[in-house]
Amino acid sequence: MANQVASVLKVFSVLETLVEEKRAGLADLSLRAMTTKSTAHRLLQTMIDLGYSAYSLAMQSTLGYRNPLHSTSLGKALLAWRDEREIHDRLGKMDFAKLAPHTITDREQYLEQLKTARDLGYAEEIEESEAGVRCMAAPIRDHLGKSVAAMSISFPLFRFDETKKAEYVALLKTASLNASRALGYLETDAS
Repeated sequence: MANQVASVLKVFSVLETLVEEKRAGLADLSLRAMTTKSTAHRLLQTMIDLGYSAYSLAMQSTLGYRNPLHSTSLGKALLAWRDEREIHDRLGKMDFAKLAPHTITDREQYLEQLKTARDLGYAEEIEESEAGVRCMAAPIRDHLGKSVAAMSISFPLFRFDETKKAEYVALLKTASLNASRALGYLETDAS
């Protein structure tokens, strides 16, 4: 009986959070319900299955919709491999609006992120574009070495396995390098 009461209280905590916050991330829901992210996810999925909630457990990615460069790993991967003048021109047109819990809103911090992306060979963002989501992206470069596209992988935060990060990065970088080579990109030591 005590377990049933606890489960009901958790469900109500999740519901109250959704009503109050409108767009709460899974981390927030699990904190409010005093449970793990996987349990909060399971509670949400059950409520959705039963028709009690329209809360989405999927990442929000609409075909044809453009996200601002400053809030996505794709944006960082596209911009980091452009020349300095173009980077500064584009940054001058950005408003750095806060879109999620950790969106970068400072130009200098964003420039540091671009440098880090170049150093690592991939860009990353954790809850910069959408609460509860972590993404990594790598550039697809043309024959001149300029980024012309990017590819990414995204994870709900509660599903990201930090111990497999190197594996995820290696797969991403290999796939983007293969796509780049198909466009005539040739790796050099300076790339």
